[in-house]
Amino acid sequence: MLEILLVRHGQTDWNVERRIMGPKPIGLNKAGRAQARALHKGLKDVPIDQICTSPLKRALQTAQIIDKGRDIPIVLEDNLQEIDYGDWIGRTFDEVKPDPRYKAYHTKPTEAVSPGIESVLAVRDRAVRCLEALRGDGALRRVVVVTHADIVKILLAHYLHLNLDEFHQLKVDNGSISVVWFDGSVERVLAVNCKATLKDLFDLDGVRSPLKAGVPFPK
Repeated sequence: MLEILLVRHGQTDWNVERRIMGPKPIGLNKAGRAQARALHKGLKDVPIDQICTSPLKRALQTAQIIDKGRDIPIVLEDNLQEIDYGDWIGRTFDEVKPDPRYKAYHTKPTEAVSPGIESVLAVRDRAVRCLEALRGDGALRRVVVVTHADIVKILLAHYLHLNLDEFHQLKVDNGSISVVWFDGSVERVLAVNCKATLKDLFDLDGVRSPLKAGVPFPK
């Protein structure tokens, strides 16, 4: 049996600005480091065999904070890095929304083909290839995989056997954990968008929607 804990990296300033990062080496901000420390605390009693991470700065920093005091091997995996969004990188979502390619990407992403923007199908193939390699390693029992929001959503859609065009319907917050479980040919998604505490489900400051998607990560 194998559990894979899909972790979205902690928050960055570009997340706050709703600016598209793609493969830019953007680091964690203060809130993002706190989210990573909450993950470290929440996982302190959970046995982990390996940490596998996107090599991008924000993901690697999250992985290193989770690993603090454990000395678990951290494996850099290019197939986990963020989607290359081409000329959208550095622009805000509001700035790219008028682009017809943006609408296509959010309605029929599997059919959206744009020069310079990585295909969603290619992203799925590389991300799934990474998880299947971990699945095939009989020595591993539990692996933390630190990556990016769209990568997590695409992987969840794949293992939930959803139409990949619907992956945007899933919500994955910064510093959250989603769990995929394998036992031979059986594969199940055990949790999506888990947070460190129950109160993280709710919008206590009125900035976001009244109820955040997800299930609290057990202490």
